[in-house]
Amino acid sequence: MLIEEVKRVGMDYGIFERLRESWSWWQRHVRARAHVRIVADDDCDGVTSAFVVGTVLERFGHKVDFKVMLVHSPADVDVAMAEPRDAYVILDMGSATLDRIDSFGVPTLVLDHHRVHDVEPKHTFEVNPRRVGGDKAAHVSTSVLAGLFAATVDEKHWDVSYAGVAGGISDRQHLGGFKGLLGYLADGAAARGVLQRSKGLTLVGDTVLSAVTDSLDPFFEAYTGKPEAARTMLKRLGIPPEQSPVDVKGDAAARLAAELEGALRKRGVVVDRMYPLDEERFLLPHVPAVPTVFALAQLMEATTAAEAHDLAFGVLRGEPGAIRHAHALHDRRQEGLLKEAARLRDKKQELPNLRWAETIDEANTGVYAHTLLTFVYGDDKPFLIVVKRGSDAKMSGRGSSRLYLKGVDLSIGMDEAARHVGGHGGGHPGASGATVPYEKRDAFLERLSEVLGRLRRGPV
Repeated sequence: MLIEEVKRVGMDYGIFERLRESWSWWQRHVRARAHVRIVADDDCDGVTSAFVVGTVLERFGHKVDFKVMLVHSPADVDVAMAEPRDAYVILDMGSATLDRIDSFGVPTLVLDHHRVHDVEPKHTFEVNPRRVGGDKAAHVSTSVLAGLFAATVDEKHWDVSYAGVAGGISDRQHLGGFKGLLGYLADGAAARGVLQRSKGLTLVGDTVLSAVTDSLDPFFEAYTGKPEAARTMLKRLGIPPEQSPVDVKGDAAARLAAELEGALRKRGVVVDRMYPLDEERFLLPHVPAVPTVFALAQLMEATTAAEAHDLAFGVLRGEPGAIRHAHALHDRRQEGLLKEAARLRDKKQELPNLRWAETIDEANTGVYAHTLLTFVYGDDKPFLIVVKRGSDAKMSGRGSSRLYLKGVDLSIGMDEAARHVGGHGGGHPGASGATVPYEKRDAFLERLSEVLGRLRRGPV
């Protein structure tokens, strides 16, 4: 995919020019061999971004240290920037707190793709596709911006582009296909041999059987967590259950995809909004223990959910020991996810304009919200997962494009409802979070339901 193609369909958002300007700005304002702190969000998108940008800056001669944390408020900024550095990079966040960041008077580069605010910083350079694309900016995450930033600095840095693609997949920017800036990054990586094209079964696992039975995204009502049913189905289709999913290609992949997607359609799942089950997987030729970029995204999700950020960096560097450890983490996490998702199905509560459930598994709230919304209860209402953390309630909500087309913007709802009870919230129209006093949980949920009902234009 050429830059001109991305521009022609209006999905560049001025990013190519903005990234060139960002590097020119950095070279003017940051001295050679500076001590730089990279502050990254604690999810897969943030950590892969930190790996990419950190690698580039270290190659350029800077001394780099990392701090993985959430920066959603001025107080968070104070913590992130408390220790003096020559310059900072803030990744997958920062646009909401630009004024506070800029008040430190230290050169700071912000790469973000969340909601923007009207701020004109003096010491901070922000790259955010929403400045041009607004809430319609799609197929771009911060890790994609990081990969493009690396390629902007020097062609040789395409070698870390695989991490940007993996982060984009984890952020679900590939849904609907590899298009826009993510498509450009993936195509560029494939053209340079960093990734290798391979169409086939896109599910990830040690075997086809485990790929189906352990799957939460998508969640197969008839087969997820049900190995005997899945084994019977695979044998009926003539697919060896113990075969590697990477080897399921051609007619076999088409048969299995048709079977699974057909089962989802019967449950009312809008399959067209998913990434196809028989499609491009992008092999990782330089990391044999991680066969596809989708498998890498899963390992990154497991390590970041466990807050094992050093391990995540080791996986991205291709260290065999780190990869083995990450696989073990993933297997344990998947077992826990399946059990908790089943429990939450029975604990769902409902308000006029949203559904919600409470968990103790803080690390995976977004996974549960997405699974229950998309594959269990339907996307006629957003789904929120609540978790108690100290004296606070943390919320993770998921909506859908169908809801957004009717005016239901979770980021607006979360922000307004959280401020109403003395908390803070925001994010994307279809994926947002909030933190409020736990004692105000019910008041927040009721207010959010009211706001979402006010935003909605007609029946969904």
